[in-house]
Amino acid sequence: MGHLILTVGAHAYYGYPGQKLTLIGVTGTDGKTTTVHLIDAILRAAEKRSAYISSIHARIGRKTIDTGLHTTTPYHLDLPKLLSSMVEEKTEVGILEVTSHAIDQCRIHGLHFALGVFTNISHEHLDYHGTFEAYCAVKAKLIKQCETVALNKDDGSFRALSTEARKHGVDVKSYGFTNDADVWASSIKATGSKTELSVHLPNGIIAISTRLLGRYNIANMLAAATAAYALGLSHRAIQTGLNYFPGIPGRLESIPSNTHIEVIVDFAHTPNAFQQLLPEMRRLTVGKLIHVFGAAGERDTAKRPIMGKRAQQLGNELIITAEDPRSESVEKISAEIAKGVMAGGGIADKTFWMIADRRQAIRFAIQKRASPGDLVLITGKGHERSMNISGTEVLWSDIDEARAALKGRG
Repeated sequence: MGHLILTVGAHAYYGYPGQKLTLIGVTGTDGKTTTVHLIDAILRAAEKRSAYISSIHARIGRKTIDTGLHTTTPYHLDLPKLLSSMVEEKTEVGILEVTSHAIDQCRIHGLHFALGVFTNISHEHLDYHGTFEAYCAVKAKLIKQCETVALNKDDGSFRALSTEARKHGVDVKSYGFTNDADVWASSIKATGSKTELSVHLPNGIIAISTRLLGRYNIANMLAAATAAYALGLSHRAIQTGLNYFPGIPGRLESIPSNTHIEVIVDFAHTPNAFQQLLPEMRRLTVGKLIHVFGAAGERDTAKRPIMGKRAQQLGNELIITAEDPRSESVEKISAEIAKGVMAGGGIADKTFWMIADRRQAIRFAIQKRASPGDLVLITGKGHERSMNISGTEVLWSDIDEARAALKGRG
């Protein structure tokens, strides 16, 4: 009740700004941020006045606004203030990255979405929601606030979400990799630096050539294209937005060097993200795939061994380390991950190492284990600029640390 009172009061104070905007809400376990930014790129290609709030930052007009550390959907008092700024900037379409916590805590209460986009629903946040079924049920609540929803037909949540949508009279648009979806992909050709594909819409086919890699990013592009189609945007805008999308910081970001070692930083921090990302990294690797990762403290503990097992099965060498341990022991978290690694066939100090200090872990991977032709993948932090240790936010950047490690290698 306290969450609801705060939200209602804040929206009233700012004059209910959400009612003056066309809103798109993007939710799901993985891919939300990339999908938000892809939709924004298409809207700008269509010369629409768009704005967004994502886990990276908010962009309203010409301003980029820091929304805080570890923040995706802003809290009760902050969100209506940002929506009010969108109205002041004469924004036509506002795109919000919507988390399950935000839905459950009534942060988006009272907002009406012209479109809701669901990327996928997989194992995450069970520390908060208790069960996977409860997590799915909270995600599904967004549907009742939407006119139309774009759903991933390849995801296990599709049937339940589409049934829920029809129960509430909400229009469903589907996307996926087979031609029984409203928007689907064919003729997919991936190289080391780009992906070419055809995107089939109900009213035509668009040829795409993008620097984004991986099946999961194709799914994100299909979600964005479905949103654009639902909004009535042109083929040209969709093609331009997708083709020239530059990517976003900390999402499959390559760190350049002259060492002939590929180093990539990504935000992947769920079992599903590992399942989607690691095969693509394996495909791009000439030599070994060396993976540096951990798991957040005071968060979903059940996913830790699952992530460890998948990482072991899909990589050559693993370095398990700190990742926002908060009040938990890094050694304890690492040991729980290691159980899954060993279940997948990992051998301590031969195929995997546990190094609590993340800086030392990154340096160990790049300077001690990697050779020319290898790929070092650093996941879990992505764009984030701090790490929570014992409840204190300490300045941190995987990107900066990777650059320093490469420079130290000479």
